Amino acid sequence: MAFATLQYMSLGRAKASNCVQCGKCEQHCPQHISIREELKNVKATFEQNL
Repeated sequence: MAFATLQYMSLGRAKASNCVQCGKCEQHCPQHISIREELKNVKATFEQNL
């Protein structure tokens, strides 16, 4: 998990916390993934100690 956290932290502006919850990505997702909800999970996992 430590390596994954380091990789995530190197993303710069592409972090999950930068999501504005507009839903545009979900409208275009051919797999109908709940991207906004998944990004909340990513934020909780990788940004909990920031």
